[in-house]
Amino acid sequence: MSTGVTVSKSTVVGLVAVALVAVLAVFLPTLVLLALLAAPCAALVLANQRLDFLTPSYLFASVYGLFLFAGGAWYSLSGDPEVFFAIVLGFAAFVAGVYAVDEVTDFSADAELRRFLNRPWERNWAEPGPRLAFAGLVTVTLVGSALYYFTYGVPIIGGNGEASRLSSISGQDYYIHFVMVPLPFLATVAWLKARLSDNRLHLAGAAVVLGITAVAMALTGFRALVGHLLILLLFTDQFVTRRVNFRAIGAAAVLFLSLFLAVTVVRYQSVDGTPVAIAVKYIRHRIFLVNNENLNFILGYFPAEHGYLLGRGYLMDLTSMLPGADKAFSGWITTKKLPWLDKPVGITPTLVGESYANFGYAGVLVVPFLVGAAVRTTFVGLVRSRKRVGTVAFVAMVALFLAKAALRGIGPTLLVKILPLALIYVVLEASAALRPIRYLRNNFHDSTR
Repeated sequence: MSTGVTVSKSTVVGLVAVALVAVLAVFLPTLVLLALLAAPCAALVLANQRLDFLTPSYLFASVYGLFLFAGGAWYSLSGDPEVFFAIVLGFAAFVAGVYAVDEVTDFSADAELRRFLNRPWERNWAEPGPRLAFAGLVTVTLVGSALYYFTYGVPIIGGNGEASRLSSISGQDYYIHFVMVPLPFLATVAWLKARLSDNRLHLAGAAVVLGITAVAMALTGFRALVGHLLILLLFTDQFVTRRVNFRAIGAAAVLFLSLFLAVTVVRYQSVDGTPVAIAVKYIRHRIFLVNNENLNFILGYFPAEHGYLLGRGYLMDLTSMLPGADKAFSGWITTKKLPWLDKPVGITPTLVGESYANFGYAGVLVVPFLVGAAVRTTFVGLVRSRKRVGTVAFVAMVALFLAKAALRGIGPTLLVKILPLALIYVVLEASAALRPIRYLRNNFHDSTR
Protein backbone atom coordinates (compact mmCIF):
# COMPACT_ATOMS: atom_id res chain seq x y z
CA MET A 1 0.00 0.00 0.00
CA SER A 2 1.50 3.27 -1.07
CA THR A 3 1.61 6.14 1.44
CA GLY A 4 3.27 8.66 -0.87
CA VAL A 5 1.85 12.15 -1.23
CA THR A 6 0.16 12.85 -4.56
CA VAL A 7 1.10 16.17 -6.12
CA SER A 8 -1.19 17.70 -8.73
CA LYS A 9 0.10 18.80 -12.11
CA SER A 10 -0.91 22.42 -11.42
CA THR A 11 1.17 22.42 -8.26
CA VAL A 12 4.16 21.08 -10.15
CA VAL A 13 3.74 23.69 -12.87
CA GLY A 14 3.47 26.41 -10.25
CA LEU A 15 6.61 25.27 -8.45
CA VAL A 16 8.52 25.06 -11.72
CA ALA A 17 7.37 28.57 -12.66
CA VAL A 18 8.46 29.97 -9.30
CA ALA A 19 11.84 28.24 -9.60
CA LEU A 20 12.28 29.56 -13.13
CA VAL A 21 11.47 33.10 -12.03
CA ALA A 22 13.92 32.76 -9.14
CA VAL A 23 16.71 31.63 -11.49
CA LEU A 24 15.96 34.37 -13.98
CA ALA A 25 15.90 36.94 -11.17
CA VAL A 26 19.53 36.12 -10.48
CA PHE A 27 20.79 36.20 -14.05
CA LEU A 28 18.22 38.31 -15.92
CA PRO A 29 16.52 40.58 -13.36
CA THR A 30 15.28 43.07 -15.97
CA LEU A 31 13.48 40.33 -17.90
CA VAL A 32 11.74 39.19 -14.73
CA LEU A 33 10.71 42.73 -13.85
CA LEU A 34 9.33 43.24 -17.35
CA ALA A 35 7.33 40.03 -16.97
CA LEU A 36 6.05 41.14 -13.56
CA LEU A 37 5.18 44.54 -15.02
CA ALA A 38 3.03 42.89 -17.68
CA ALA A 39 0.77 41.43 -14.98
CA PRO A 40 -0.51 44.70 -13.47
CA CYS A 41 -0.71 46.26 -16.94
CA ALA A 42 -2.94 43.40 -18.10
CA ALA A 43 -4.97 43.64 -14.90
CA LEU A 44 -5.54 47.35 -15.45
CA VAL A 45 -6.80 46.68 -18.98
CA LEU A 46 -9.24 44.10 -17.60
CA ALA A 47 -10.40 46.53 -14.91
CA ASN A 48 -11.11 49.18 -17.56
CA GLN A 49 -12.67 47.15 -20.35
CA ARG A 50 -13.69 50.13 -22.47
CA LEU A 51 -10.42 50.84 -24.19
CA ASP A 52 -12.18 53.53 -26.26
CA PHE A 53 -12.67 55.76 -23.20
CA LEU A 54 -10.04 57.53 -21.13
CA THR A 55 -10.61 56.67 -17.46
CA PRO A 56 -8.68 58.25 -14.55
CA SER A 57 -6.89 54.90 -14.10
CA TYR A 58 -5.57 55.02 -17.65
CA LEU A 59 -4.56 58.66 -17.23
CA PHE A 60 -2.45 57.81 -14.18
CA ALA A 61 -0.97 54.76 -15.90
CA SER A 62 -0.08 56.85 -18.96
CA VAL A 63 1.85 59.42 -16.92
CA TYR A 64 3.45 56.76 -14.75
CA GLY A 65 4.43 54.65 -17.74
CA LEU A 66 5.71 57.45 -19.98
CA PHE A 67 7.91 59.08 -17.36
CA LEU A 68 9.04 56.07 -15.33
CA PHE A 69 8.91 52.73 -17.14
CA ALA A 70 11.47 53.37 -19.90
CA GLY A 71 13.99 55.13 -17.67
CA GLY A 72 13.60 52.49 -14.97
CA ALA A 73 14.23 49.72 -17.49
CA TRP A 74 17.36 51.57 -18.67
CA TYR A 75 18.67 51.67 -15.10
CA SER A 76 17.97 47.97 -14.75
CA LEU A 77 19.83 47.17 -17.98
CA SER A 78 22.74 49.26 -16.65
CA GLY A 79 23.09 46.90 -13.72
CA ASP A 80 20.92 48.69 -11.13
CA PRO A 81 17.54 46.90 -11.06
CA GLU A 82 16.38 48.43 -7.75
CA VAL A 83 14.93 51.51 -9.47
CA PHE A 84 12.84 49.43 -11.85
CA PHE A 85 11.85 47.09 -9.04
CA ALA A 86 10.48 50.01 -6.99
CA ILE A 87 8.62 51.34 -10.05
CA VAL A 88 7.03 47.96 -10.80
CA LEU A 89 6.14 47.44 -7.14
CA GLY A 90 4.49 50.86 -6.93
CA PHE A 91 2.49 50.29 -10.11
CA ALA A 92 1.33 46.87 -8.95
CA ALA A 93 0.18 48.45 -5.68
CA PHE A 94 -1.70 51.12 -7.63
CA VAL A 95 -3.55 48.51 -9.69
CA ALA A 96 -4.32 46.57 -6.50
CA GLY A 97 -5.94 49.73 -5.12
CA VAL A 98 -8.08 50.00 -8.27
CA TYR A 99 -9.22 46.39 -7.92
CA ALA A 100 -9.89 46.77 -4.20
CA VAL A 101 -12.40 49.56 -4.87
CA ASP A 102 -14.03 47.51 -7.64
CA GLU A 103 -14.52 44.63 -5.21
CA VAL A 104 -15.77 46.73 -2.31
CA THR A 105 -18.20 48.78 -4.42
CA ASP A 106 -19.17 45.93 -6.79
CA PHE A 107 -18.20 48.18 -9.69
CA SER A 108 -18.32 47.13 -13.32
CA ALA A 109 -16.59 49.79 -15.39
CA ASP A 110 -18.00 48.75 -18.75
CA ALA A 111 -21.66 48.48 -17.76
CA GLU A 112 -21.81 51.45 -15.41
CA LEU A 113 -19.94 53.75 -17.75
CA ARG A 114 -22.33 52.88 -20.57
CA ARG A 115 -25.31 53.68 -18.33
CA PHE A 116 -23.72 57.00 -17.36
CA LEU A 117 -23.10 57.98 -20.98
CA ASN A 118 -26.71 57.18 -21.88
CA ARG A 119 -28.10 59.51 -19.20
CA PRO A 120 -29.28 62.97 -20.25
CA TRP A 121 -27.23 65.97 -19.14
CA GLU A 122 -28.68 67.93 -16.23
CA ARG A 123 -28.52 71.71 -15.93
CA ASN A 124 -25.64 72.70 -13.69
CA TRP A 125 -24.59 76.13 -12.44
CA ALA A 126 -26.97 77.90 -14.82
CA GLU A 127 -28.55 80.16 -12.16
CA PRO A 128 -27.41 83.78 -11.67
CA GLY A 129 -25.58 82.89 -8.44
CA PRO A 130 -23.11 80.41 -9.99
CA ARG A 131 -22.65 82.69 -12.99
CA LEU A 132 -21.69 85.55 -10.72
CA ALA A 133 -19.40 83.27 -8.69
CA PHE A 134 -17.88 82.00 -11.95
CA ALA A 135 -17.13 85.53 -13.15
CA GLY A 136 -15.82 86.47 -9.71
CA LEU A 137 -13.42 83.53 -9.61
CA VAL A 138 -12.06 84.40 -13.07
CA THR A 139 -11.59 88.01 -12.01
CA VAL A 140 -9.91 87.15 -8.70
CA THR A 141 -7.55 84.73 -10.45
CA LEU A 142 -6.59 87.28 -13.09
CA VAL A 143 -6.04 90.00 -10.49
CA GLY A 144 -3.93 87.62 -8.43
CA SER A 145 -1.89 86.68 -11.49
CA ALA A 146 -1.40 90.34 -12.41
CA LEU A 147 -0.23 91.17 -8.87
CA TYR A 148 2.17 88.24 -8.94
CA TYR A 149 3.63 89.24 -12.31
CA PHE A 150 3.83 92.90 -11.28
CA THR A 151 5.74 91.96 -8.09
CA TYR A 152 8.02 89.22 -9.39
CA GLY A 153 8.05 89.84 -13.11
CA VAL A 154 6.66 87.74 -15.96
CA PRO A 155 8.81 84.57 -16.12
CA ILE A 156 8.55 83.92 -19.86
CA ILE A 157 9.41 87.54 -20.75
CA GLY A 158 12.09 87.97 -18.10
CA GLY A 159 13.84 84.77 -19.09
CA ASN A 160 13.48 83.32 -15.59
CA GLY A 161 10.87 80.73 -16.44
CA GLU A 162 13.06 77.77 -15.49
CA ALA A 163 14.10 79.42 -12.21
CA SER A 164 10.44 80.11 -11.37
CA ARG A 165 9.49 76.53 -12.20
CA LEU A 166 12.20 75.00 -10.05
CA SER A 167 11.57 77.46 -7.22
CA SER A 168 7.86 76.70 -7.24
CA ILE A 169 8.48 72.95 -7.13
CA SER A 170 10.74 73.45 -4.11
CA GLY A 171 7.77 74.78 -2.16
CA GLN A 172 9.02 78.35 -1.84
CA ASP A 173 6.86 79.75 -4.62
CA TYR A 174 3.71 77.70 -4.60
CA TYR A 175 1.54 80.64 -5.59
CA ILE A 176 2.33 80.17 -9.25
CA HIS A 177 0.85 76.66 -8.98
CA PHE A 178 -2.04 77.63 -6.73
CA VAL A 179 -3.28 80.44 -8.94
CA MET A 180 -3.33 78.17 -11.97
CA VAL A 181 -5.94 75.85 -10.45
CA PRO A 182 -9.12 77.93 -10.96
CA LEU A 183 -8.55 79.02 -14.55
CA PRO A 184 -8.27 75.60 -16.26
CA PHE A 185 -11.21 74.31 -14.22
CA LEU A 186 -13.42 77.25 -15.17
CA ALA A 187 -12.23 77.03 -18.78
CA THR A 188 -13.19 73.34 -18.86
CA VAL A 189 -16.65 74.13 -17.49
CA ALA A 190 -17.12 76.86 -20.12
CA TRP A 191 -15.89 74.49 -22.85
CA LEU A 192 -18.37 71.76 -21.87
CA LYS A 193 -21.27 74.21 -21.67
CA ALA A 194 -20.41 75.48 -25.13
CA ARG A 195 -20.17 71.94 -26.53
CA LEU A 196 -23.61 71.10 -25.17
CA SER A 197 -25.28 74.29 -26.33
CA ASP A 198 -26.13 75.87 -29.67
CA ASN A 199 -25.97 79.30 -28.04
CA ARG A 200 -23.28 81.42 -29.69
CA LEU A 201 -22.93 83.42 -26.49
CA HIS A 202 -21.76 80.29 -24.68
CA LEU A 203 -19.28 79.58 -27.47
CA ALA A 204 -17.93 83.14 -27.35
CA GLY A 205 -17.67 83.03 -23.56
CA ALA A 206 -15.80 79.71 -23.70
CA ALA A 207 -13.42 81.10 -26.33
CA VAL A 208 -12.67 84.13 -24.13
CA VAL A 209 -12.06 82.06 -20.98
CA LEU A 210 -9.94 79.53 -22.88
CA GLY A 211 -7.90 82.33 -24.45
CA ILE A 212 -7.34 84.03 -21.09
CA THR A 213 -6.35 80.71 -19.52
CA ALA A 214 -3.91 79.83 -22.30
CA VAL A 215 -2.23 83.27 -22.13
CA ALA A 216 -2.00 83.24 -18.32
CA MET A 217 -0.48 79.76 -18.39
CA ALA A 218 1.98 80.63 -21.15
CA LEU A 219 3.23 83.65 -19.21
CA THR A 220 4.32 81.39 -16.35
CA GLY A 221 6.85 79.71 -18.62
CA PHE A 222 5.50 76.28 -17.69
CA ARG A 223 5.28 74.11 -20.77
CA ALA A 224 3.35 71.39 -18.96
CA LEU A 225 0.45 73.68 -18.02
CA VAL A 226 -0.65 74.01 -21.64
CA GLY A 227 -0.49 70.22 -21.92
CA HIS A 228 -2.70 69.94 -18.84
CA LEU A 229 -5.32 72.16 -20.43
CA LEU A 230 -5.31 70.13 -23.66
CA ILE A 231 -5.71 66.89 -21.69
CA LEU A 232 -8.64 68.33 -19.74
CA LEU A 233 -10.43 69.40 -22.92
CA LEU A 234 -9.88 66.02 -24.60
CA PHE A 235 -10.75 64.06 -21.48
CA THR A 236 -14.05 65.86 -20.84
CA ASP A 237 -15.02 66.10 -24.52
CA GLN A 238 -15.40 62.33 -24.61
CA PHE A 239 -18.37 62.62 -22.29
CA VAL A 240 -20.04 64.71 -25.00
CA THR A 241 -19.05 62.72 -28.09
CA ARG A 242 -19.00 59.32 -26.29
CA ARG A 243 -15.98 58.28 -28.31
CA VAL A 244 -12.26 58.95 -28.61
CA ASN A 245 -11.48 61.67 -31.13
CA PHE A 246 -8.11 60.43 -32.36
CA ARG A 247 -7.73 63.35 -34.76
CA ALA A 248 -8.15 65.82 -31.91
CA ILE A 249 -5.70 63.86 -29.78
CA GLY A 250 -3.17 63.80 -32.61
CA ALA A 251 -3.59 67.52 -33.26
CA ALA A 252 -3.22 68.30 -29.56
CA ALA A 253 -0.09 66.14 -29.36
CA VAL A 254 1.47 67.90 -32.35
CA LEU A 255 0.54 71.31 -30.93
CA PHE A 256 2.02 70.57 -27.52
CA LEU A 257 5.15 68.95 -28.94
CA SER A 258 5.72 71.97 -31.19
CA LEU A 259 5.31 74.31 -28.23
CA PHE A 260 7.60 72.14 -26.11
CA LEU A 261 10.27 72.14 -28.81
CA ALA A 262 10.03 75.90 -29.35
CA VAL A 263 10.23 76.78 -25.65
CA THR A 264 13.09 74.32 -25.11
CA VAL A 265 15.12 75.76 -27.99
CA VAL A 266 14.56 79.34 -26.78
CA ARG A 267 15.34 78.44 -23.18
CA TYR A 268 18.60 76.69 -24.04
CA GLN A 269 19.65 78.73 -27.08
CA SER A 270 23.07 79.36 -25.49
CA VAL A 271 23.85 75.63 -25.59
CA ASP A 272 25.96 74.40 -28.48
CA GLY A 273 24.21 72.33 -31.11
CA THR A 274 21.41 72.57 -33.62
CA PRO A 275 17.93 73.48 -32.32
CA VAL A 276 16.60 69.99 -33.02
CA ALA A 277 19.58 68.33 -31.28
CA ILE A 278 19.14 70.60 -28.25
CA ALA A 279 15.41 69.89 -28.07
CA VAL A 280 15.84 66.11 -28.45
CA LYS A 281 18.50 66.07 -25.74
CA TYR A 282 16.37 67.87 -23.19
CA ILE A 283 13.18 66.04 -24.08
CA ARG A 284 14.97 62.71 -23.63
CA HIS A 285 16.32 63.86 -20.28
CA ARG A 286 13.07 65.42 -19.05
CA ILE A 287 10.79 62.55 -20.02
CA PHE A 288 12.84 59.39 -19.70
CA LEU A 289 15.73 60.03 -17.33
CA VAL A 290 15.36 62.84 -14.79
CA ASN A 291 12.54 61.30 -12.74
CA ASN A 292 14.35 57.98 -12.56
CA GLU A 293 17.57 59.76 -11.58
CA ASN A 294 15.72 61.41 -8.71
CA LEU A 295 14.24 58.09 -7.63
CA ASN A 296 17.64 56.42 -7.85
CA PHE A 297 19.13 59.06 -5.55
CA ILE A 298 16.33 58.67 -3.00
CA LEU A 299 16.70 54.89 -2.95
CA GLY A 300 20.41 55.29 -2.23
CA TYR A 301 20.04 58.11 0.29
CA PHE A 302 17.49 56.32 2.51
CA PRO A 303 18.27 54.68 4.87
CA ALA A 304 22.02 54.61 4.15
CA GLU A 305 22.56 58.36 4.62
CA HIS A 306 19.39 59.37 6.42
CA GLY A 307 16.72 57.50 8.38
CA TYR A 308 13.25 57.18 6.93
CA LEU A 309 11.22 60.34 7.47
CA LEU A 310 8.20 58.47 8.89
CA GLY A 311 5.73 61.01 7.54
CA ARG A 312 7.81 64.14 8.09
CA GLY A 313 8.12 64.56 4.32
CA TYR A 314 4.39 65.22 4.13
CA LEU A 315 4.68 67.62 7.07
CA MET A 316 7.30 69.56 5.05
CA ASP A 317 4.75 69.95 2.26
CA LEU A 318 2.22 71.31 4.75
CA THR A 319 4.54 73.78 6.47
CA SER A 320 5.80 75.05 3.10
CA MET A 321 2.29 76.41 2.50
CA LEU A 322 2.67 78.76 5.49
CA PRO A 323 4.47 82.15 5.31
CA GLY A 324 8.23 81.78 5.49
CA ALA A 325 11.07 80.08 3.67
CA ASP A 326 10.19 76.49 4.61
CA LYS A 327 10.88 74.02 1.81
CA ALA A 328 8.57 71.23 0.73
CA PHE A 329 9.95 67.69 0.59
CA SER A 330 11.02 68.18 -3.03
CA GLY A 331 13.02 71.27 -2.07
CA TRP A 332 14.55 69.57 0.96
CA ILE A 333 15.65 66.46 -0.93
CA THR A 334 17.16 68.69 -3.62
CA THR A 335 19.50 70.23 -1.03
CA LYS A 336 20.71 66.69 -0.30
CA LYS A 337 21.14 65.73 -3.94
CA LEU A 338 22.57 69.06 -5.12
CA PRO A 339 24.06 70.74 -2.02
CA TRP A 340 26.11 73.24 -4.05
CA LEU A 341 23.06 75.05 -5.46
CA ASP A 342 22.49 78.50 -3.97
CA LYS A 343 18.97 78.94 -5.37
CA PRO A 344 15.74 77.39 -4.05
CA VAL A 345 14.93 74.64 -6.53
CA GLY A 346 13.01 71.40 -6.35
CA ILE A 347 13.16 68.05 -8.09
CA THR A 348 10.28 65.75 -8.92
CA PRO A 349 10.70 63.04 -6.25
CA THR A 350 8.04 60.78 -7.87
CA LEU A 351 5.27 59.11 -5.89
CA VAL A 352 7.45 56.04 -5.38
CA GLY A 353 10.44 58.08 -4.16
CA GLU A 354 8.34 60.19 -1.80
CA SER A 355 6.70 57.06 -0.38
CA TYR A 356 10.03 55.28 0.03
CA ALA A 357 11.67 58.27 1.74
CA ASN A 358 8.89 58.34 4.32
CA PHE A 359 8.24 54.66 4.99
CA GLY A 360 10.64 52.51 2.94
CA TYR A 361 9.23 49.74 0.77
CA ALA A 362 6.19 49.56 3.04
CA GLY A 363 5.36 53.05 1.77
CA VAL A 364 5.92 51.98 -1.84
CA LEU A 365 3.21 49.38 -1.27
CA VAL A 366 0.75 51.39 0.82
CA VAL A 367 0.79 54.91 -0.69
CA PRO A 368 0.37 53.94 -4.39
CA PHE A 369 -2.34 51.49 -3.25
CA LEU A 370 -4.20 54.38 -1.60
CA VAL A 371 -3.69 56.55 -4.68
CA GLY A 372 -5.10 53.76 -6.87
CA ALA A 373 -8.08 53.50 -4.55
CA ALA A 374 -8.57 57.28 -4.66
CA VAL A 375 -8.34 57.35 -8.47
CA ARG A 376 -10.90 54.58 -8.79
CA THR A 377 -13.21 56.01 -6.13
CA THR A 378 -13.19 59.30 -8.03
CA PHE A 379 -14.30 57.52 -11.18
CA VAL A 380 -16.92 55.40 -9.42
CA GLY A 381 -18.34 58.53 -7.82
CA LEU A 382 -18.59 60.17 -11.23
CA VAL A 383 -20.40 57.40 -13.12
CA ARG A 384 -22.79 56.83 -10.22
CA SER A 385 -23.67 60.52 -9.90
CA ARG A 386 -25.88 62.80 -11.92
CA LYS A 387 -24.50 63.71 -15.34
CA ARG A 388 -23.58 67.36 -14.87
CA VAL A 389 -20.99 69.63 -16.43
CA GLY A 390 -19.56 70.76 -13.08
CA THR A 391 -19.12 67.20 -11.82
CA VAL A 392 -17.42 65.99 -15.02
CA ALA A 393 -15.02 68.96 -15.04
CA PHE A 394 -14.22 68.52 -11.34
CA VAL A 395 -13.53 64.80 -11.64
CA ALA A 396 -11.42 65.35 -14.76
CA MET A 397 -9.18 67.82 -12.92
CA VAL A 398 -8.90 65.59 -9.85
CA ALA A 399 -7.93 62.71 -12.13
CA LEU A 400 -5.30 64.86 -13.84
CA PHE A 401 -3.82 66.01 -10.53
CA LEU A 402 -3.68 62.45 -9.18
CA ALA A 403 -1.96 61.37 -12.39
CA LYS A 404 0.62 64.15 -11.92
CA ALA A 405 1.20 62.82 -8.40
CA ALA A 406 3.10 59.99 -10.08
CA LEU A 407 5.89 62.54 -10.58
CA ARG A 408 5.35 65.28 -7.98
CA GLY A 409 4.21 63.09 -5.09
CA ILE A 410 0.91 63.05 -3.26
CA GLY A 411 1.76 65.72 -0.65
CA PRO A 412 1.89 68.82 -2.91
CA THR A 413 -0.85 67.36 -5.10
CA LEU A 414 -3.33 67.32 -2.24
CA LEU A 415 -2.33 70.64 -0.70
CA VAL A 416 -1.58 72.81 -3.73
CA LYS A 417 -3.93 71.35 -6.33
CA ILE A 418 -6.85 69.29 -5.04
CA LEU A 419 -7.57 71.37 -1.91
CA PRO A 420 -8.04 74.72 -3.74
CA LEU A 421 -9.96 72.95 -6.50
CA ALA A 422 -12.33 71.45 -3.93
CA LEU A 423 -12.86 74.88 -2.36
CA ILE A 424 -13.74 76.37 -5.75
CA TYR A 425 -16.15 73.51 -6.46
CA VAL A 426 -17.82 73.97 -3.07
CA VAL A 427 -18.24 77.72 -3.68
CA LEU A 428 -19.96 77.11 -7.02
CA GLU A 429 -22.13 74.31 -5.62
CA ALA A 430 -23.11 76.47 -2.63
CA SER A 431 -23.98 79.41 -4.89
CA ALA A 432 -26.24 77.11 -6.90
CA ALA A 433 -27.87 75.55 -3.83
CA LEU A 434 -28.47 78.80 -1.93
CA ARG A 435 -29.51 80.83 -4.98
CA PRO A 436 -28.93 84.18 -3.23
CA ILE A 437 -29.71 86.36 -6.24
CA ARG A 438 -33.05 84.65 -6.86
CA TYR A 439 -33.86 84.95 -3.14
CA LEU A 440 -33.06 88.67 -3.08
CA ARG A 441 -34.98 89.25 -6.30
CA ASN A 442 -38.10 87.48 -4.98
CA ASN A 443 -37.95 89.34 -1.65
CA PHE A 444 -37.49 92.64 -3.44
CA HIS A 445 -40.59 92.04 -5.57
CA ASP A 446 -42.59 91.00 -2.50
CA SER A 447 -41.59 94.13 -0.59
CA THR A 448 -42.55 96.45 -3.44
CA ARG A 449 -46.03 95.06 -3.93
